[in-house]
Amino acid sequence: MNTPVKSPPHRADLDGLRGLAIALVVVFHIFAGRVSGGVDIFLLLSGYFFLGSQLRYASRVDASFNPFWPIWRTLRRLVPVLAAAIAAVVSVAYVFLPQWFRPEILHQASASIAYVQNWSLYAQGASYDVASDGVSPLQHLWSMSVQGQFYLFAIAFSLLLGLAFRRRPHLVMTVAGPILALITAASFAFALFLGSRDQDLNYYSTYSRAWELTLGAVLAIYASTLRIPRRTRGAAMTAGLFMVATTGLLFDGATQFPGPAALYPIGAAALIILAGSADDAAAPASAAVLTNPVSQWLGRISYSLYVWHWPILIGATIVSGRQTPSIALGLAVLALSLLAGQASYLILERPLRQHRRRPRAGEHPLSDAWAALRSSLQARVRAAGGTAVALVAIGLLALSPSVTAYRDSALAQPLDPALYPGAGALHGAPVPRAEAMPSPLIVSEMYPVVGGQGCMSFYFNDPTQVITHQYDDQAMPECVYGDPAGETVVYLIGGSHAEQWASPLDTIGTRRGIKVIPLLRQGCPFALGPQAEDYSPECRRFNETVIGHIAANPPDAVVSTTTRPLPFNDGPGRPDYVPESYVAGWDALAEANIPFFGLRDSPWHIDEAGHPISPVRCVVELKDEEACALPREWAYAPEDPAAEVLRSYPGMISIDTADWFCTPDSCPAIVGNIYVYRDDNHISESYAATLTDTLDRALMTFLDTIAAR
Repeated sequence: MNTPVKSPPHRADLDGLRGLAIALVVVFHIFAGRVSGGVDIFLLLSGYFFLGSQLRYASRVDASFNPFWPIWRTLRRLVPVLAAAIAAVVSVAYVFLPQWFRPEILHQASASIAYVQNWSLYAQGASYDVASDGVSPLQHLWSMSVQGQFYLFAIAFSLLLGLAFRRRPHLVMTVAGPILALITAASFAFALFLGSRDQDLNYYSTYSRAWELTLGAVLAIYASTLRIPRRTRGAAMTAGLFMVATTGLLFDGATQFPGPAALYPIGAAALIILAGSADDAAAPASAAVLTNPVSQWLGRISYSLYVWHWPILIGATIVSGRQTPSIALGLAVLALSLLAGQASYLILERPLRQHRRRPRAGEHPLSDAWAALRSSLQARVRAAGGTAVALVAIGLLALSPSVTAYRDSALAQPLDPALYPGAGALHGAPVPRAEAMPSPLIVSEMYPVVGGQGCMSFYFNDPTQVITHQYDDQAMPECVYGDPAGETVVYLIGGSHAEQWASPLDTIGTRRGIKVIPLLRQGCPFALGPQAEDYSPECRRFNETVIGHIAANPPDAVVSTTTRPLPFNDGPGRPDYVPESYVAGWDALAEANIPFFGLRDSPWHIDEAGHPISPVRCVVELKDEEACALPREWAYAPEDPAAEVLRSYPGMISIDTADWFCTPDSCPAIVGNIYVYRDDNHISESYAATLTDTLDRALMTFLDTIAAR
């Protein structure tokens, strides 16, 4: 007999557990700056409730297999509060907090509403950090993205099983259990594997987190057969509550979850699920911690509370100027978060969610909804609210492509040199009144063309190969810049600080008939020898490959940087120097008789404590250019330290670039109406363009000298 699986009776204690989990997240974020394990519990409960309900529906004899309804119902449950919170962050950023109005946050806004924020954060290199004025106000939404992606999987998985066993729906649960158990085991093994290799990715990855969700579904399927004996339920419930409360005290979740350490909070939630009961009379006495009115209220507003608390906390750190909230400020943040959570629940979450039960086969919910719109004012008000939410969501989705289009337009449109003389201003060029450009919104994303066209080796590339072919643009298969037919060949080698000269060299090459070939790797200056141990093994292997390639294919000259700042651990006052590993690289070039054209490195901006600081963000936040200038003595030694070293090598030279960026006293954030830097240590594309003529003169003098030898 095809008897559908009955929905289990309502578990008030699990509503309370959800509220307790999110409450711990909020409290630990505000007062302890730690991960509490509450999100892990929340994910387990999402799997327990959502996938469990999808499977129960698929096991009905009268189930409808139209995917629209569960997706629509899920969107109505989640998107209104999420869209409102993200829109509020973007609006506050635009009007009040320029610290937030950054391209990465606008990209995150689009990623969050599209439920891919976890992947966006990892792609941006954003580790999961404690609250501070520099952390994204949308960082916490990674878990909502994992949850949203899992919901799509849950809907598809359940419907496919329902279709496969349409004639025998009672088998849906029977088959689903082992499959989900295997997925749980595989995901846990993957989290264990990835945690020792890339914890940032492990923390955000849907594949690493899947086991926490699918385990919840496994518990939903087998809970009735795994019930804890009545005589030990009280002890199990008490132990589970204790473990939930102490997770944040015992574990550093940011560095340990979702690996084996996450079994502690997940195991705690499992104990509570298996020890609890829908029957208050049968429930352990300790379950009262979860079924009291406060816990139940927190459970109702848990989603809204979670979404709002983090941007409120990050905003408070900025406004107060405190990295860690005081007790009074923390209490204020907590109260405001609870108020926002309650208001969102009452105004958005509850009214706009889908209240109708899921339709069965043969029912016509769309025609019924249309009839309700024509006859019910309440239905029309709800429809208007849903339309407004949809428009906001569409606007948020458009933010990321809009920023990208704006950036691409700026890269394609050179600045007017009459209004934007850039580096020329350091040598007497007139500077008219004009707004500094490029816009702070996009300057940090304006990269040299080399990396954008795939002509640079990135962290994920094989370090035993040099990139000499573009892999993403078949129209230009060779990674050649300047004049591809030029008889003079120049290699640009090193890391991103060499790459920042790629665009001027491209222009010079086109102008002078020089073929420019980049042999670059992300985060990998040209360093050889035992002293190169400071860099990664992949970097060392790449540089060994590069020197082999150069020796086998000798160019007319090699271009790279010559200096690096001393470590900032002890604060400022430690200017640039020549690492011994750089000298080993020059030795290898000299042995191959390769001329070398060296450029003293650009300034690395730091504050008084020695911490990296973006000059662009400094100007935007302080609106004071002078306060954001770096003292020249913090960046540069009185004389170019590479000049004397390279003087001893025939055919090698070091160009002192200090006066290309700095006055005798300071290194400004803005020169000639142009932002000099795109971040704390790389020059902007627009400023680099204004150095083209200066670099041209120096390079041509060098090449002429080499040719005359």
